[in-house]
Amino acid sequence: MTEAIGWEFPVDNADQWRGFNDAGIEHFRGSLSGSLAREILQNSLDAASARPVVVSFKYREVFVTEIPGVDQLRAALSQCLTDAKAVEGKKAVDFFTTAQKVLNAKQIAVLSISEKNTKGMRGPCKNGTPYFAYVKATGQSKKGDGLSDTDLGSYGIGKFAPFTVSDLRTIFLSTVFRDGNTYRQYAQGKALLMSHRDAAGHTRQNIGYWGVTENCMPIEGGNPSLPRWLMRAPKQSDIQDSVGTTLHILGFRAADGWEKSLVASVLENFFGAIWKGALVVEVNSLSISKESIFELFNDKTIHDSVIGSKGQPEGFDNAKSYLSTLAATEEVFIEDQENRELGNCQIRIILGEQFPKRVAVLRNGMFITDEMDRLKRFGDFKEFAAVIECHSKKGNELLRDMEPPKHNDFEPDRLSPDDQPKGQRAIAELGRWAREMLMRHARDVVSEVSDVRELADYFADDGEEDDGEKGEEINPVGKIQIRAQPLKRRSVVTEDSDDEGTDGGSEGDGNGSGGGKGKGKGKGNNGKVAAKSLPLNNVRSIVLSAKKRRLAATPEFSGIMELTVFEAGADTDRRLNVVKSSGGNVRKGAIRNLKGKRGARFTLDIELDAPFQGAMKVAAHEVR
Repeated sequence: MTEAIGWEFPVDNADQWRGFNDAGIEHFRGSLSGSLAREILQNSLDAASARPVVVSFKYREVFVTEIPGVDQLRAALSQCLTDAKAVEGKKAVDFFTTAQKVLNAKQIAVLSISEKNTKGMRGPCKNGTPYFAYVKATGQSKKGDGLSDTDLGSYGIGKFAPFTVSDLRTIFLSTVFRDGNTYRQYAQGKALLMSHRDAAGHTRQNIGYWGVTENCMPIEGGNPSLPRWLMRAPKQSDIQDSVGTTLHILGFRAADGWEKSLVASVLENFFGAIWKGALVVEVNSLSISKESIFELFNDKTIHDSVIGSKGQPEGFDNAKSYLSTLAATEEVFIEDQENRELGNCQIRIILGEQFPKRVAVLRNGMFITDEMDRLKRFGDFKEFAAVIECHSKKGNELLRDMEPPKHNDFEPDRLSPDDQPKGQRAIAELGRWAREMLMRHARDVVSEVSDVRELADYFADDGEEDDGEKGEEINPVGKIQIRAQPLKRRSVVTEDSDDEGTDGGSEGDGNGSGGGKGKGKGKGNNGKVAAKSLPLNNVRSIVLSAKKRRLAATPEFSGIMELTVFEAGADTDRRLNVVKSSGGNVRKGAIRNLKGKRGARFTLDIELDAPFQGAMKVAAHEVR
């Protein structure tokens, strides 16, 4: 007996009514392309069988006549429109009116999302398998198939995201999976509409399925009557090489700029997985990979595509900074902690101009939040970007259980009452430790000393009044003058017995500037030379060990220079003796013959003659 194939909206024997407004779909309204990318990609990463997982988003237009069961779908939409006019609001009427127009056209837009290097959705179509969880289950958040709670997504509310970008609220699914020593293919359609009455007056459920009508089951294996665009493996001979899942969104709402917006969402949410080589995403002809990710972050058209969306473009720009934290090989502080509840956790910190002073938390390569408690305000810190990741299975399981449906926070109250204290301890300890690491590496511990005489018109000390008698009470609103004078520092010079007489030293300030005059070749100053100081911008000193530092700075000049380092003191700067340097050459405690280029940042690893843990200043001097 041949199985009946077509659309089936089961009869609701309880005669209930499910209206047009669906909580799952409404959850993702607002940022449609962002929600789509986030939910699709996390599910693909969960089903990975090899690296990298490759997910392709391809736009196409197909003839309406190639849609399986299109006449039955039209009839269901027509029935929904009739009932919407009677019992629903304007939003439902407008939707079904548009849906009818879409199916009455000659061609229809389809967004096909196909993955490689995944396991597919294992069947059979019964409770407890990944296929059933995605297609049939409601409110089920366990995928089965041995997958753990570390999964990024869970085939729960996230599976509603594709319906939000469909003018028909309809999708088709084709998946190939391995079952022991054999390979199986399922194909099925699903529509999420509203309750409606058929010609016989029976109430039909809001969810309908295309496939084997009895029990709403998928079509298994190849079927020559199905269109090639729908099937993942049109031929049985292709099935072994076609493992994975393809999702087709029927009536795709292709808004202006959807491609750029989708790419921006992928970059912002999955930069971690992409940089680590775990994920490659293709959007039509554009490929997002480790090799192209920085170029795409710098693409102005992609950047501008998010302007106007909530939290944008700040969120996109911050993600670029977080990527720098993962990608940089120099000037990155890496700290690890064994969190009591989360296990091994790591923070990466990078300092530099225009970084957002934000801390991102990733889970399995996906961005979760940069607004974690205790990690929001850093007013007295240097500009930095930081990324936190948990590297233990138990930690990621706990974090996953604390995430809301949008995967954008950690909420211990979502745990069972017995586990809530554990979640609270985990988040509190993680926040305290991360802040301690940021205070160690990014807090401003030495303030610049500035001449504030320009404020004399606003603040003053008690003046020399002639008409007041000695011992008379001071008028608190009388004439006051404050004269803030710059601190006088001891001049620093270096002895130079070199015959060329080209090097000298001077006091250094925080930017490498200093005083001192000299005429070269050691003449006229008892054998001592004071050379012209040169400006350095954004000077950084990173502790590598008790005696070793990494220095970085950007010169405002081009030429040969000498660097001298000092311990920053209250009223004088004590010179420190360098014994080794990765650049230039060291002589008498200074780094000589170092080439500088205006605007080009340089980095040096140096070693001192004695342990040193204080604040350090760097002075640059001209070599003539």
